[in-house]
Amino acid sequence: MPTLLAITPAKQLYYYVGLMLTMTVMNMLSASVILTIATIINGVHLTLSSLLLIVGLSALGGLPLMLIGVLVAKSGRPSSVNSLCNLIVFPMAIISGLWWPIGLLPHWMQQIGKLMPTYAVNSLLNVVTKQMNFSWFFIVILAGWTVALLAIIWLLSRVKNDRSIQA
Repeated sequence: MPTLLAITPAKQLYYYVGLMLTMTVMNMLSASVILTIATIINGVHLTLSSLLLIVGLSALGGLPLMLIGVLVAKSGRPSSVNSLCNLIVFPMAIISGLWWPIGLLPHWMQQIGKLMPTYAVNSLLNVVTKQMNFSWFFIVILAGWTVALLAIIWLLSRVKNDRSIQA
């Protein structure tokens, strides 16, 4: 958290919730713009319910990724946050099949990749756009990442607060 915010009466929780709500709205707006362009220019035909599901999934899928960002911001020095993000984002993108098909990876990497939040969101988007079979597994993956990251962030906040009280 920025130093100036630390001396204001606002709680960290409000800061991070506000930040995440802002990013969620931006994700949804970005998805809406991309879908509008796809519909108008490329002639993509999706029902209104499919369009709304895609926008909603962009918000749902962005949550664990934003929490990873919060975790990185809370755990590192400002000078090391960028490097730490790269060490997380690039391997996650590769392993989850964002850059090339996950089937090209070794079997053990595929198993890890299928547990990544980016793979889960992509699979849920395929349910909407390619009429693939729905699986609760992907919702469980996203929920698991979200709960685990929230717990880690909460624990880090508690440890930092305890240290600042003792100092």
